[in-house]
Amino acid sequence: MLAGRSGAGLLRLLFNIAFKANTPVLQDAALSHSVYKDQLRARLRRQTEDFIARGGNIDRVNPGVSGRADALRPPPATHFSSGPRQERTPVPEVVAAIELRKQQKSIKRKAAGRSNKPRRQLIYDDFGEPLRWEWVDSNQQEKSP
Repeated sequence: MLAGRSGAGLLRLLFNIAFKANTPVLQDAALSHSVYKDQLRARLRRQTEDFIARGGNIDRVNPGVSGRADALRPPPATHFSSGPRQERTPVPEVVAAIELRKQQKSIKRKAAGRSNKPRRQLIYDDFGEPLRWEWVDSNQQEKSP
């Protein structure tokens, strides 16, 4: 059985044997090609038939039936709530401080937006063709074409 196998083939064979021995449900999945939908359906059908042949029972559930014990009551509240909802305490001082910090940040951003460093400006000729680059101070007005 092992004669004439390459290193990878031998490794795959040994892994398949060990894998199949430990997990009988996943026998077809061990180092095999991808499984297609029709193969999955066939496997599921075989497993269902085996389950019924061994005496298993499958109950039919009508559409729209809930799995909860008492379906007439609304579902329970989320897991995050530990009791009835509490009223929030208004804290206008904290809200005002947060808004003030936001305004100060936006003022800093506007002031820091333009630097006083010179920048390059493209100069065009009378026909709209680029002519040359000039260095212009950012305080000067921009020249129009």
